[in-house]
Amino acid sequence: MSTPSATKNTIQTRYSEIAIQGTPIPETNSALTPNLRQTYGQMSGYLHEADLNLGCGLPLHNASIQPGDQVLDLGCGAGVDCFIAAKLVGEEGYVTGIDFTPAMVERAEAIRVKNQIDNVEFLEADLEEVPLPAQEMDVVVSNCTINMVPDKAKAFKEIHRLLRPGGQFCISDVVLTGDMPYKIKQAGEDCYGYVAGAIDREQYLRLIKKSGFVTLEIHDEQELEIAEASLQKFADQTAIEQYHQRETGIRTITIRGYKAINIKPVVGISGEEEAEEIKALLTDCQLPANLVDTETETVFSIHYRDELVGLLSFKTLETHGLVTALAIHPAYREQRLASLLHEHFVRDCQLGECKQFYILTSQSIAWLESKGWTQTTRGAIAAQFLGDETLILRPEQENEVYMTLTIEESSSEANAPFAL
Repeated sequence: MSTPSATKNTIQTRYSEIAIQGTPIPETNSALTPNLRQTYGQMSGYLHEADLNLGCGLPLHNASIQPGDQVLDLGCGAGVDCFIAAKLVGEEGYVTGIDFTPAMVERAEAIRVKNQIDNVEFLEADLEEVPLPAQEMDVVVSNCTINMVPDKAKAFKEIHRLLRPGGQFCISDVVLTGDMPYKIKQAGEDCYGYVAGAIDREQYLRLIKKSGFVTLEIHDEQELEIAEASLQKFADQTAIEQYHQRETGIRTITIRGYKAINIKPVVGISGEEEAEEIKALLTDCQLPANLVDTETETVFSIHYRDELVGLLSFKTLETHGLVTALAIHPAYREQRLASLLHEHFVRDCQLGECKQFYILTSQSIAWLESKGWTQTTRGAIAAQFLGDETLILRPEQENEVYMTLTIEESSSEANAPFAL
């Protein structure tokens, strides 16, 4: 078995040759699908001379990079993602590319100088020990690199160190599924060259979570087909049959996660003056931006440093009501903010006339059940409620369920006014 040092030397030699030749690897050996490759080439800032076909996804497409952000690209190669990121962050932002292959750094720097791009720099360093201060990056990206790092746990801990609280990473990488025979792994390495250091998908996700990240989101996952010629070259017939039956496989995966922000939450009420902030939060939570109507709904909200980070909205008609949204910004989850908003919602409703609430959702069903919600059907919902134009519940879509909550009467002490 290769030592970490030997593995690094092998990778460095291979990628030095690619950088010096300056020729992209053949598309048949690339993990990018034709559709992803086309999207890549259409992104603002893309430079063909910096694209050596070494990526396996589009992390920048899902990273939500904003103007002014500080962005770090780990395993930047010839800089193709860095130059795209430079356009996204603008003149007020800055991009740093890290690669441990000197020839790659030299090539990236030469392209930067040629194209007069001033908000990017390239550094030679290992991903496990990045020579940059802690908590200064808004976004860390990486494209098909972590799989080749011998100490992946250390690499993810380093990413966590470098990000500011609330910062995010977005990584495209290669992972394995099933108990992959060594011969199949060799065939995958022969075909793509990314696979030698790849690990099991679930182990990969566990390493990220153990590093302290919250709210992991998988944005893209695709199976990589190993060419039959590579399979026949390395594997026996039994292993090949197992592979074709999908008992084992190689996948590309794009993952986004956040470094948590610890806050002391205070619940308030948001109105029409925060309509745009509400839309922005819903968008960050991948919910429809027009889900909440501040003119007709009550919106309980949580702010941190003047930023809206969580809300629960609802509207009522006599004795029935509808919860229209429960949204917590991904960087602030796992801090009981949703529970706090729900507690305030229940206590508020205990003081009013509306005692029966509904919600239509495809997410957090188990969590809602733990709060007293039960699944129901559209036919069981009050006709008066369904018939009101302001409270209409649309028909459920695939994977969505109706749920209902009965607000129980509370004691006189619990009915006491609470501070917002």
